Amino acid sequence: IDGKVFTWGRGKYGQLGTGTYSSSAFPIHVSSLQEPVLKIVCGNDHTLLLGKSGAVYAFGRGNVGQTGLQTRDHTTTPQRVDTLAPYQVVQIAAGANHSVALTDANQVFCFGNGGGGQ
Repeated sequence: IDGKVFTWGRGKYGQLGTGTYSSSAFPIHVSSLQEPVLKIVCGNDHTLLLGKSGAVYAFGRGNVGQTGLQTRDHTTTPQRVDTLAPYQVVQIAAGANHSVALTDANQVFCFGNGGGGQ
């Protein structure tokens, strides 16, 4: 209700957003977020968050660009997807190794693995 995020499970690539590559069997608060979160989506090893402001945050495995962070590195804490910053994102989705964002102007942004046409 208050927009806080808790994650648990496999954390091998930082996809739990807690600052480590550790897994957890219990919910852990992702405390580094600066705004309430409206939506959370998960790929195989990456996570996207849609903030109340319309900002998109990503963390986890980035080997094929699925985080949208302009790097293929893994990240263990939520990072703002700066390429989407000029837009008001209203919806996000994540596949196994790709991600999609929809803006309030019906613009669609896709990033990550597109080898299968996704």
